[in-house]
Amino acid sequence: MEIIETKKAFKTLIQKIKVNILSYQDPLAFGICKIDLLEKNRQKTPQAAYLVANSNENFASAAIFIQALKEQEVEVNFNKNEVVCDINEAFLKSCLNAFTPYIDEAHGDSHKNIQTILALYEQVLNNTFLDGRYKVTFIFKDDSIRSLEATSLNLSILNTLN
Repeated sequence: MEIIETKKAFKTLIQKIKVNILSYQDPLAFGICKIDLLEKNRQKTPQAAYLVANSNENFASAAIFIQALKEQEVEVNFNKNEVVCDINEAFLKSCLNAFTPYIDEAHGDSHKNIQTILALYEQVLNNTFLDGRYKVTFIFKDDSIRSLEATSLNLSILNTLN
C-alpha cells in the first residue's frame, strides 16, 4: 500500500478495500500471533500467543491486514470459518504505510494492532523476525474451529472477557 498521509485518506482506503474485495466481510475475530514450535520437544503441541485478540472490533485494522495479504497474492476466503496466513516483512511494511496517520498515537491502550505491527517491524530491523513464526488469523463464522491458531484466538478472547 502507498503511504497514507491523513486520517481522512485512511477512512477512504478502508471504504475502498471493503467495496473492491469480492465478498468482503468483517471478521468476528482476528489477531496476529506468534507460533512457538517447541523445537526441543516435538512431542508437545505448538502454542500460538496473541498480543492483541480483536473480537467484533477494530474492523479497519482487519481490512488493512486483508489488503496487505491481497497485495502479496494471498486471497482471504470469506466463506471459510477461519483463515490463517503467514505474515512477513512485506505485510508489515504495507500495514505501516496504511497506518501512518495513527502511528504517533499508538501507545498505551491506543491502537494496539498498530503497536503489534510496529513491534514486529522492529524485529525485522534488528534481524530477529522469523518468517513463518508469525501469523494473522481471521474467524468469519461462529462454527467449529479446527486450527491451533483459531482455537488460541478464541481462548484469548474468552480470557479477556473473564
